Amino acid sequence: FSEAQARKSELSLDYSFEASPELGLSECKESERYDAVTCMFAVHYFFVAEKALKQFLHNVSINLKPGGYFFGTVPDGRRVNECIRGSLTYQSPMLTVEARWKGSPGCFGSAYICAIGDTVTGSEKGTEGSLEYLVYSNVFVGVAAQYGLVPVLQYDMPSLENVLDPADANKPLKHFLPRFPGSHPSLEQASRLFATFVFQKQGEYPAAEPVADAAPGPNGAVAEPPSYAHPTAALFLVLFKFSAIFYYVLCGLFGTGFVINFCVITFLLVCDFWTVKNVSGRLLVGLRWWNEVSETGGSDWKFESLAEGQRTVNKHDARVFWLVLYITPPLWCLLGLVALLKLNLDYLLLVVIATLLSGANLAGYLKCSKAAQAQLKGVTSGLVSAGIKAYFNRG
Repeated sequence: FSEAQARKSELSLDYSFEASPELGLSECKESERYDAVTCMFAVHYFFVAEKALKQFLHNVSINLKPGGYFFGTVPDGRRVNECIRGSLTYQSPMLTVEARWKGSPGCFGSAYICAIGDTVTGSEKGTEGSLEYLVYSNVFVGVAAQYGLVPVLQYDMPSLENVLDPADANKPLKHFLPRFPGSHPSLEQASRLFATFVFQKQGEYPAAEPVADAAPGPNGAVAEPPSYAHPTAALFLVLFKFSAIFYYVLCGLFGTGFVINFCVITFLLVCDFWTVKNVSGRLLVGLRWWNEVSETGGSDWKFESLAEGQRTVNKHDARVFWLVLYITPPLWCLLGLVALLKLNLDYLLLVVIATLLSGANLAGYLKCSKAAQAQLKGVTSGLVSAGIKAYFNRG
């Protein structure tokens, strides 16, 4: 800070330090929320266990404003593995890496020793380096998503992107591209192990979650019961989707005629189609679609998604929604094949209607999902550019 004050004497720095061992153990909530939270060269320590990482990211999220940014730097576990491939140990004048895990590395708790010359991790008398843990990009992104943190893939800041590997342009981890012509090549190799990350908080994340009380399983993994944000909507989605199929399969046991069966199944199919298109999609995945006939007689697809600050999708809700949507058309096709083999043409017509209705909803939501992703990319690009530039321009 004294160096920063000397370089930027016009800045008035107001800062304080508080040492706390609780960030990965219990909830830590400030009196106010922030536009940005940073974690430089430290996230990997929370990968000691899934429980610790979840608690840390929970604390990050509850202290961030909606739309705020969480960014920092972290060693990439994949590159660490490449560095020590075969021997499990790598040693050079400026970099030492030694695996400490047993067997194959896991998502959590895979420890290794890292020592980089002329840094705080460098080996000193009586020490061998820093004990760190492997970080995998897909694990980091997946766990962060549970706390409303979405990776920013485009920084839109040329001065920053010039020091990052261009091959990582659309990836959540962007590796440094070091150029140290006057130093030993192993220093550049050490720098290439590290990458930047930026997450943006989407919507409101619940202020309390029983992370600390979750029971760890093997390798520190935490088994959590499914928690649905809209259980009633999920229930009726499944109920309407499969009631028509069950009635179709079992109607022969009821002794009713084809006309009654046709009316009952068609009614269930229409209820399912309307519910999925207008209610289930909006509540479970924040999407809605419809189709309009234009003045020229063409067919226009219309898509709707919740505003970016409101669209926080529960992973269990989304899993049920997409699973049911994908399963039902093939099931109806299978029933249609059976009807065709039996030459039961009346019921084959009913199956064709069911397949068309289920397929229309599936096609509509697939198109809607792609449209929402394109919208998210556009909004994120502008917000990230403004947020990161504002933060770094302060220095």
